[in-house]
Amino acid sequence: MIISYLSHHKVEVKKGKITYVGTGNRQVYLDFVQGFKDSNEKIKLFTDEYDKLTVRKEIDWLGSLIDYETIPSKITKKVITTITDNLTNEEINQMQQIHRQMTKLIQQKLFMTDLPLVVNFDYTNAKLFKYAEVKFDSTIFLNPLELLLTYIKIHAECQDERIVTVINPSHFLTVEDMIVVERLCQETQVSLLMIDYLHQVDFMNYSHCLKYYIDEDFIDYF
Repeated sequence: MIISYLSHHKVEVKKGKITYVGTGNRQVYLDFVQGFKDSNEKIKLFTDEYDKLTVRKEIDWLGSLIDYETIPSKITKKVITTITDNLTNEEINQMQQIHRQMTKLIQQKLFMTDLPLVVNFDYTNAKLFKYAEVKFDSTIFLNPLELLLTYIKIHAECQDERIVTVINPSHFLTVEDMIVVERLCQETQVSLLMIDYLHQVDFMNYSHCLKYYIDEDFIDYF
Protein backbone atom coordinates (compact mmCIF):
# COMPACT_ATOMS: atom_id res chain seq x y z
CA MET A 1 0.00 0.00 0.00
CA ILE A 2 1.09 3.56 -0.68
CA ILE A 3 0.45 6.55 1.58
CA SER A 4 0.42 9.96 -0.07
CA TYR A 5 0.82 13.18 1.93
CA LEU A 6 0.57 16.39 -0.09
CA SER A 7 3.70 16.76 -2.28
CA HIS A 8 5.98 14.67 -0.06
CA HIS A 9 7.66 11.40 -0.96
CA LYS A 10 5.36 8.38 -0.97
CA VAL A 11 5.28 6.16 2.12
CA GLU A 12 5.11 2.42 1.48
CA VAL A 13 3.43 -0.06 3.79
CA LYS A 14 4.29 -3.72 3.29
CA LYS A 15 2.78 -6.89 4.70
CA GLY A 16 4.62 -8.12 7.77
CA LYS A 17 6.66 -4.93 8.08
CA ILE A 18 6.80 -1.88 10.35
CA THR A 19 6.49 1.47 8.57
CA TYR A 20 7.78 4.28 10.76
CA VAL A 21 6.83 7.87 9.90
CA GLY A 22 8.51 10.48 12.05
CA THR A 23 8.46 14.25 11.97
CA GLY A 24 9.82 17.21 13.87
CA ASN A 25 7.15 19.46 12.40
CA ARG A 26 4.06 19.97 14.53
CA GLN A 27 1.71 20.62 11.60
CA VAL A 28 2.88 17.54 9.73
CA TYR A 29 2.31 15.43 12.83
CA LEU A 30 -1.22 16.80 13.26
CA ASP A 31 -1.97 16.24 9.58
CA PHE A 32 -0.92 12.59 9.83
CA VAL A 33 -2.82 11.91 13.06
CA GLN A 34 -5.99 13.61 11.87
CA GLY A 35 -5.67 12.07 8.42
CA PHE A 36 -5.46 8.54 9.76
CA LYS A 37 -8.43 9.24 11.99
CA ASP A 38 -10.23 10.17 8.76
CA SER A 39 -10.60 13.78 9.91
CA ASN A 40 -8.91 15.47 6.94
CA GLU A 41 -8.17 14.74 3.29
CA LYS A 42 -4.43 15.40 3.33
CA ILE A 43 -3.65 11.71 3.72
CA LYS A 44 -4.56 9.51 0.77
CA LEU A 45 -4.15 5.76 0.43
CA PHE A 46 -3.54 3.75 -2.73
CA THR A 47 -2.77 0.21 -3.78
CA ASP A 48 0.65 -0.44 -5.30
CA GLU A 49 -1.08 0.08 -8.67
CA TYR A 50 -2.44 3.44 -7.45
CA ASP A 51 -6.06 2.39 -7.12
CA LYS A 52 -7.62 4.55 -4.43
CA LEU A 53 -8.30 3.10 -0.96
CA THR A 54 -10.19 4.49 2.02
CA VAL A 55 -8.79 5.14 5.49
CA ARG A 56 -11.90 3.70 7.10
CA LYS A 57 -11.42 0.30 5.49
CA GLU A 58 -7.63 0.04 5.54
CA ILE A 59 -6.58 1.51 8.90
CA ASP A 60 -7.16 0.09 12.39
CA TRP A 61 -6.45 3.11 14.60
CA LEU A 62 -4.96 2.07 17.95
CA GLY A 63 -3.49 5.49 18.68
CA SER A 64 -1.59 5.97 21.93
CA LEU A 65 -0.50 2.81 23.72
CA ILE A 66 -1.33 4.26 27.14
CA ASP A 67 -4.90 5.35 26.45
CA TYR A 68 -6.50 1.94 26.92
CA GLU A 69 -8.12 0.40 29.99
CA THR A 70 -9.94 -2.34 28.10
CA ILE A 71 -10.18 -3.93 24.67
CA PRO A 72 -13.38 -2.73 22.94
CA SER A 73 -16.15 -5.31 23.29
CA LYS A 74 -16.65 -5.56 19.53
CA ILE A 75 -13.05 -6.75 19.17
CA THR A 76 -13.45 -9.32 21.94
CA LYS A 77 -16.63 -10.59 20.26
CA LYS A 78 -14.82 -10.85 16.95
CA VAL A 79 -12.03 -12.89 18.53
CA ILE A 80 -14.52 -15.21 20.27
CA THR A 81 -16.46 -15.68 17.04
CA THR A 82 -13.23 -16.60 15.25
CA ILE A 83 -12.40 -19.13 17.97
CA THR A 84 -15.86 -20.71 18.04
CA ASP A 85 -16.00 -20.91 14.25
CA ASN A 86 -12.80 -22.96 14.31
CA LEU A 87 -13.77 -25.47 17.00
CA THR A 88 -13.40 -29.09 15.93
CA ASN A 89 -16.34 -31.50 16.09
CA GLU A 90 -14.63 -33.29 18.98
CA GLU A 91 -14.30 -30.04 20.94
CA ILE A 92 -17.93 -29.14 20.29
CA ASN A 93 -19.10 -32.59 21.44
CA GLN A 94 -17.05 -32.30 24.63
CA MET A 95 -18.54 -28.90 25.41
CA GLN A 96 -22.07 -30.13 24.71
CA GLN A 97 -21.57 -33.07 27.04
CA ILE A 98 -20.33 -30.85 29.86
CA HIS A 99 -23.24 -28.46 29.24
CA ARG A 100 -25.77 -31.31 29.47
CA GLN A 101 -24.25 -32.51 32.74
CA MET A 102 -24.36 -29.02 34.20
CA THR A 103 -27.96 -28.34 33.19
CA LYS A 104 -29.03 -31.76 34.44
CA LEU A 105 -27.59 -30.97 37.89
CA ILE A 106 -29.37 -27.62 37.90
CA GLN A 107 -32.68 -29.22 36.90
CA GLN A 108 -32.36 -31.80 39.69
CA LYS A 109 -31.86 -29.00 42.18
CA LEU A 110 -34.90 -27.16 40.84
CA PHE A 111 -37.10 -30.26 41.27
CA MET A 112 -36.35 -30.14 44.97
CA THR A 113 -38.05 -26.75 45.30
CA ASP A 114 -41.45 -28.11 44.27
CA LEU A 115 -41.87 -25.09 42.00
CA PRO A 116 -42.64 -25.06 38.25
CA LEU A 117 -39.08 -24.16 37.27
CA VAL A 118 -37.39 -25.49 34.13
CA VAL A 119 -33.95 -25.24 32.59
CA ASN A 120 -33.35 -24.13 29.01
CA PHE A 121 -31.17 -26.86 27.52
CA ASP A 122 -30.57 -24.87 24.33
CA TYR A 123 -26.84 -24.99 23.57
CA THR A 124 -24.69 -22.79 21.36
CA ASN A 125 -20.94 -22.25 21.40
CA ALA A 126 -21.45 -18.50 21.66
CA LYS A 127 -23.67 -18.86 24.75
CA LEU A 128 -21.10 -21.06 26.47
CA PHE A 129 -18.27 -18.59 25.82
CA LYS A 130 -20.48 -15.75 27.04
CA TYR A 131 -21.22 -17.71 30.21
CA ALA A 132 -17.46 -18.16 30.72
CA GLU A 133 -17.07 -14.34 30.58
CA VAL A 134 -14.05 -14.50 28.29
CA LYS A 135 -12.07 -11.27 28.41
CA PHE A 136 -8.53 -9.99 27.98
CA ASP A 137 -6.23 -10.00 30.99
CA SER A 138 -6.23 -6.47 32.41
CA THR A 139 -2.46 -6.57 33.03
CA ILE A 140 -1.74 -5.94 29.33
CA PHE A 141 -3.03 -2.37 29.72
CA LEU A 142 -0.18 -1.63 32.14
CA ASN A 143 2.43 -2.52 29.55
CA PRO A 144 2.44 -0.69 26.18
CA LEU A 145 4.53 -3.42 24.55
CA GLU A 146 2.13 -6.18 25.63
CA LEU A 147 -0.86 -4.18 24.43
CA LEU A 148 0.69 -3.69 20.99
CA LEU A 149 1.72 -7.34 20.72
CA THR A 150 -1.81 -8.36 21.71
CA TYR A 151 -3.36 -6.21 18.98
CA ILE A 152 -1.01 -7.67 16.37
CA LYS A 153 -1.98 -11.19 17.50
CA ILE A 154 -5.69 -10.24 17.34
CA HIS A 155 -5.23 -9.21 13.71
CA ALA A 156 -3.48 -12.49 12.96
CA GLU A 157 -6.12 -14.58 14.76
CA CYS A 158 -9.02 -12.82 13.03
CA GLN A 159 -7.23 -12.58 9.67
CA ASP A 160 -7.78 -8.83 9.80
CA GLU A 161 -5.63 -7.29 7.05
CA ARG A 162 -6.11 -3.68 8.13
CA ILE A 163 -2.97 -1.81 9.17
CA VAL A 164 -2.48 -1.45 12.92
CA THR A 165 -1.65 2.23 13.49
CA VAL A 166 -0.10 3.72 16.63
CA ILE A 167 1.32 7.11 17.60
CA ASN A 168 4.40 8.20 19.56
CA PRO A 169 5.93 4.74 20.07
CA SER A 170 9.29 6.29 21.00
CA HIS A 171 7.66 7.55 24.21
CA PHE A 172 6.77 4.03 25.36
CA LEU A 173 8.90 1.46 23.50
CA THR A 174 12.62 0.81 23.64
CA VAL A 175 14.74 -0.21 20.67
CA GLU A 176 14.72 -3.75 22.10
CA ASP A 177 10.90 -3.63 22.27
CA MET A 178 10.79 -2.61 18.62
CA ILE A 179 12.83 -5.65 17.65
CA VAL A 180 10.29 -7.88 19.43
CA VAL A 181 7.44 -6.12 17.62
CA GLU A 182 9.21 -6.44 14.27
CA ARG A 183 9.71 -10.17 14.80
CA LEU A 184 6.01 -10.70 15.58
CA CYS A 185 4.95 -8.68 12.53
CA GLN A 186 7.15 -10.90 10.37
CA GLU A 187 5.78 -14.09 11.92
CA THR A 188 2.12 -13.04 11.61
CA GLN A 189 2.44 -11.00 8.39
CA VAL A 190 0.58 -8.14 10.07
CA SER A 191 1.43 -4.62 8.87
CA LEU A 192 2.16 -1.93 11.44
CA LEU A 193 2.25 1.84 10.91
CA MET A 194 3.86 4.09 13.52
CA ILE A 195 3.55 7.88 13.54
CA ASP A 196 5.91 9.78 15.81
CA TYR A 197 6.76 13.33 16.81
CA LEU A 198 10.46 13.37 17.62
CA HIS A 199 13.86 14.81 16.74
CA GLN A 200 15.65 13.36 13.72
CA VAL A 201 18.61 12.17 15.81
CA ASP A 202 16.25 10.00 17.89
CA PHE A 203 14.53 8.74 14.76
CA MET A 204 17.76 7.18 13.53
CA ASN A 205 17.58 4.58 16.30
CA TYR A 206 14.87 2.69 14.39
CA SER A 207 17.01 1.34 11.58
CA HIS A 208 15.07 -1.94 11.28
CA CYS A 209 11.85 -0.25 10.03
CA LEU A 210 10.76 1.18 6.71
CA LYS A 211 11.56 4.76 7.70
CA TYR A 212 10.33 8.13 6.54
CA TYR A 213 11.06 11.46 8.19
CA ILE A 214 9.89 15.03 7.54
CA ASP A 215 11.89 17.66 9.40
CA GLU A 216 10.89 21.06 10.77
CA ASP A 217 11.43 22.63 7.34
CA PHE A 218 9.23 20.07 5.52
CA ILE A 219 12.28 18.30 4.02
CA ASP A 220 11.92 14.55 3.41
CA TYR A 221 14.39 11.87 4.50
CA PHE A 222 13.92 8.22 3.62
